[in-house]
Amino acid sequence: RFDYEGTGDSSGLQDDPERVASWLASVEAARQYLLDLGVSDVSAVGMRLGATLAGCQAAASTPFHSLVLWDPCLSGRTFLREGEALFVLGEDDGRAHDDGLRHTPGFQYDEATATAMRAIDLAKIPAERRLAHRVLLLSRTDRPAPETIERRVRLEPGEVEVQPAIAQDDLLDLAPSDCFVPEEALRNVVTWLVAGADRTPVPVKVAEE
Repeated sequence: RFDYEGTGDSSGLQDDPERVASWLASVEAARQYLLDLGVSDVSAVGMRLGATLAGCQAAASTPFHSLVLWDPCLSGRTFLREGEALFVLGEDDGRAHDDGLRHTPGFQYDEATATAMRAIDLAKIPAERRLAHRVLLLSRTDRPAPETIERRVRLEPGEVEVQPAIAQDDLLDLAPSDCFVPEEALRNVVTWLVAGADRTPVPVKVAEE
């Protein structure tokens, strides 16, 4: 796992400029870090907007070996709309917000970032731009991924599989104190990744004493 620039333990601030470009660059930096360690193939697992960012960066750069799109957002636009609705229903205290920011649970985005997010769209990735050699789409049964995402994923020339995103509601639709990790879904993801993994041992140079 890694933290995008401006989030978690990574450098930068959430309100720095060029947020979307920095998030995409974070995906590429994480991939390059693993390649620098000596691995031959890099796979990625992204959930919600993380899946959208991973797919868009793969299309713009280099396809992943395997890519798991876990309950992906169609676009940054839909992510913002859903987040704002959840904020109003859950966290908002009824006050009018005149700070010019787009409010979602736990995060706020300025207009420049919101505009850049709206340009991130899985369905608009050209068919000739590959996402990965293998793709797994995890879609919720109660709120399935938009058909445009599944159609785009099925354009991939390699292995494509669609599975249900098990217990996603217990992870995302509850208060943080009540939610839990969907262990069965995680096991399915790991099983799928391992099935397509290169088992060739990676040589590691031992540090000299």
